[in-house]
Formats: sequence, C-alpha cells, structure tokens
Amino acid sequence: MAPVRYKAIGIANALLEEKYDEQRSIAIAIAKAEEWAMNRNMQVKKKKASNN
Repeated sequence: MAPVRYKAIGIANALLEEKYDEQRSIAIAIAKAEEWAMNRNMQVKKKKASNN
C-alpha cells in the first residue's frame, strides 16, 4: 500500500505546484495513483481482516 500512497502524495504535490485547488489535487492524485497501481497489478486497497 505504501507505494500507492507515496505516488498519490507526489502527484498531489505536483498539482499543488501547478496552483490546483487543494481538495481537487487530492482527489485527482488518489484516482491517478490507484490507476497507476492497477496498471502494474499492485494491490490498491488493504484487505479487510476476517471476523473469525
């Protein structure tokens, strides 16, 4: 999960440098980082623990 988070942070920071609104930057960064991970067959969301 950490690589996806770091990718999202990098994208968000780049968008903020380009003067994007903070909330919009975060939303775009999360979507793009998830897309990046899926294209590399990486896990995007943490698996939920079973209730056994």
